[in-house]
Amino acid sequence: HVPPPISYFDNSECFQLFQNRPGGPTHIMDDQARWSHKKTDHTMVEAFAKQWGNHYSLKLGGGLDRPSCLTFTICHFNGPVTYSSEAFLECNLNALNPDFMALLCG
Repeated sequence: HVPPPISYFDNSECFQLFQNRPGGPTHIMDDQARWSHKKTDHTMVEAFAKQWGNHYSLKLGGGLDRPSCLTFTICHFNGPVTYSSEAFLECNLNALNPDFMALLCG
């Protein structure tokens, strides 16, 4: 007797998007944050659009969260999640707690 197939959401496109270096969204955020004196949250979303505007897992132009704060949506296993770009670069500059890093590194 063969068990029925288990259905699941294929998250491979989203993984490929974020694993892409250089040029993936994480790399773009890091690059934009490094040059934060010249870059803004708006330029970060513009860089997403330029590099990944047609990608299935990244949707842009979802509107403004607040005046002049663009949003972007990541489509992953749990469904689409929309993020505000407000203070995104500033938050990306925050250092991780060393204890947390030690835990992750084993």
